Amino acid sequence: MVEPLVVHPLPSDPGTCLLLDGHLRLDILRAQGATTARCLVANDDEAYTYNKRINPLSTIQEHHMIMKAINDGVSEERIGSVLHIDPKTLRQKRDLLVGICSEAVDILKDKGISAGCFKVLRKMTAMRQIEAAELMSTMSNYSLTLAETILAASPAEQLAKPGTRKAPRAVSAEQLAQLEQEMSSSQAGLAALKDTYGADRLELQVACRYLSTILGNARIRKYLLTHHADLARELEQIASDVTAGAEGSPPSPDKRDREDLARSPLSSTI
Repeated sequence: MVEPLVVHPLPSDPGTCLLLDGHLRLDILRAQGATTARCLVANDDEAYTYNKRINPLSTIQEHHMIMKAINDGVSEERIGSVLHIDPKTLRQKRDLLVGICSEAVDILKDKGISAGCFKVLRKMTAMRQIEAAELMSTMSNYSLTLAETILAASPAEQLAKPGTRKAPRAVSAEQLAQLEQEMSSSQAGLAALKDTYGADRLELQVACRYLSTILGNARIRKYLLTHHADLARELEQIASDVTAGAEGSPPSPDKRDREDLARSPLSSTI
C-alpha cells in the first residue's frame, strides 16, 4: 500500500469504524485475502473524502452519485444524513438535470460548474443549452454570471418559455438586441479561435524565434537602433514576450547560421 487506510470510529457503534479514504486499496487487500491492514484513525468524519477541501467530484458527477444511491434503494434521509446536507439541498442535487438536454450534460459532465447555472439553463431551449455549454467550455468560465449573461443575450425564440427572461435593469430593448448580436458574434469567434489557436501559436513562436535570431545579428540590430529605434524596441519586446511563454528556448545558432541569416532577403532589405 502506498498509504494506510483512513478510518473514523463511529460514536454510535463502538468497535466499528467508517472508512474515509482507501476504498480501492481495501478492495485489493480483500481480493488478496488480507485480514488486517494498517490504518490512520481520524477524529472527524470528513464527508466525501478524508480531506474535505479537496473534492474531485464535479456538480454533475455528484448528482449521478446521489441518483445511483437512490436507485440502489438508499433513502434520501440516509443520504442526507451521511453527506451532512439538508433535505432541500438534497432535492436540488437530485433534480439537477431535470430539463437539461443530454448533449449539454455531456459537455459539462466533468466541469466545475455552479449548480445555479442549471436553473438558468432550464430557461433555454435544448439547442441554446448546447450553445451555452459550448461557449462556457470554450471560455473555461462556468460562473452563474456568465450563464445569466447568455440568457439575457438569448433571442425570445431560444427561450424554453416566453417571458421567463427578465431584462437587466436600465437596459433598453436596443441594448438587449445589441447584446444578443455581440454574444452570437463572440461565440462564433471563440469557436473559431479554439480550432486555430494551436497552429497560430506555433506559427507565432517560430516567427518570433526567427525574429530573435535576426535581432541577434549585431549589424542588423545596430542599423535598426540607429534608424528605427522605436521599431527595434517593439520587435524586441514582442520576441521576448512570446519566447518567455514558450516551453524551453531554441538553441543558439553558430557563426555560419548567423552569416546565412545575415544574407537572408529580410536582412538585405533592411
